[in-house]
Order: sequence, then C-alpha cells, then structure tokens
Amino acid sequence: MIDDPSLPFTPLPDGFPRRVEGPIVWEGKDWKWVYVLSPTELNEIDDAVRYFKKLGKPMGYISRETFPLPSLSYVLLDLAKELYTGRGFFVIPSTG
Repeated sequence: MIDDPSLPFTPLPDGFPRRVEGPIVWEGKDWKWVYVLSPTELNEIDDAVRYFKKLGKPMGYISRETFPLPSLSYVLLDLAKELYTGRGFFVIPSTG
C-alpha cells in the first residue's frame, strides 16, 4: 500500500476484494521475466515470413497453417499462459 498523504483516499466499491494475491501480484524487484529468442527461433520466424509471403495472401489470413512455427509455437503457448494466468506480461526484446 502506498502511504502518501498527497494522494486522495478513495474506498473500493462494494464487492471488490480487499487484497489481491497470486502470480499476478508483483513488485518492481520481481520483474525479471524476459524471454530472448534464440537464433534458431528467429530463423523459424524468418522461414514463416517467407512462407507466408509466397502464399500471396493478405495479413488477415495469418494462421498456424499459413505462418508455421513448428517449435516456437510451443514456446509461444507457454508465454500465453504466463500472460493470461501468471504475471500478465513478459518482454521479448528487440534484436535490432
């Protein structure tokens, strides 16, 4: 809880929990979750981009079939679980 007298106090509406617990609760010191794509994973993305471009379809047609990521798709599923049931975020840094 932030104890700052300059901030106005607003009570929570009825029905809101008084305390939130679980993996979604984190502090700045906990923020260490970064996923760095490996060279193999980056190559898999490049291959998928080339494959999709060869199909000549508009962006709205991207799917598992048209943008195949045979190994990386499993990693992305794990990241999605972290996003929706864990901390609620992760970072994939830009490679350049």
